[in-house]
Amino acid sequence: MTVTEFATLKLVYPHVWGSPEIQAFFATLSTQQGAWSGYPLRFFEDTTDPRLIYLITGWEGVTAHYEWIRSEQNQQLLERSKGLLEVEGVAHAELDSEGGDAKFVVWKQWSLQEGESLASHQGVGLVVDQEGPLVYSLQGYTSEEDAKIGLGVSEDGRNTICARRLTVDV
Repeated sequence: MTVTEFATLKLVYPHVWGSPEIQAFFATLSTQQGAWSGYPLRFFEDTTDPRLIYLITGWEGVTAHYEWIRSEQNQQLLERSKGLLEVEGVAHAELDSEGGDAKFVVWKQWSLQEGESLASHQGVGLVVDQEGPLVYSLQGYTSEEDAKIGLGVSEDGRNTICARRLTVDV
């Protein structure tokens, strides 16, 4: 089953997205992981905290991603990332990663309520590797103004993150 990886990364001070070391690292990551998985990597910066970077990409399944994580290539990248960034979290959801192909994304997270159905929702899927049932949704927008609707924790308990697309020179 195809899944979308959501990785939360935090840049270590004094590094920022434009730092040469950060750009070089993410260019290598994008090239190597993309070649391994066959899916493009997309990077986003949290609109409220530019140190938070979200990596959104597809995988043929969770097992395929864990094979990458254990690979020598990835272990070398993790070693190289020390002092540059910290991995804050990784999760996989049963939804199409193409929702991340936009200038801005809104990523919502919530616990599935009894009787709640996801059948009629686009860009929504169950998280497959965390205690749950936990649901993620991913919606793309062309403007920050449209994307910032409902940030934070909404009345229905949905955590909402807005992020802007970043580019990396590969």
